[in-house]
Amino acid sequence: MEILIKIKNYPKSALLRVYEKGFSSFSRKIISMMPGFSPQVILMMDGGLGSQMMKYAVGREVERISGLPVSFDLSWFDKSSRDCNGIYNRTYRIDRIFPKINVKKATTRDIILYKLHFRYPFPSEGIEWEYNEVMMSSRQARYLGGYYINAQYVDKQGDRLRDEFSIWSLFI
Repeated sequence: MEILIKIKNYPKSALLRVYEKGFSSFSRKIISMMPGFSPQVILMMDGGLGSQMMKYAVGREVERISGLPVSFDLSWFDKSSRDCNGIYNRTYRIDRIFPKINVKKATTRDIILYKLHFRYPFPSEGIEWEYNEVMMSSRQARYLGGYYINAQYVDKQGDRLRDEFSIWSLFI
């Protein structure tokens, strides 16, 4: 009886969050046991060339620190591909401009699965100003959206990124 009284006093939104968290945790566990499931990180790529370069760099750093393979959700370029004002088209070009870059594209199946069950809680399409060590080092499968602005995401990769973002091989 005491438990029912305590639950009754909680706001519905708090109870819903507890329910969703429990369901998500359960569904993630079931999915993780499926044959052929291998945890990875899927990072949503969108925006212009600068955003694509930063997200690629964040993905490379997540891969280096966590040890999980990283693939990229490029579906934004098929759906809207407009800038935040809805005026200019943004096209996926990073691996065309920088020939040393190898972007692994996530499958549609994995994108849907990861968006539903493995979405990392922050930023949800927002901006991550602070360096998030937990997000970078976690060995759990996850889907990352949003923007990662902090220079710490790329500081330790300087030489490797300079090499990968080099266009000089196009002219030689």
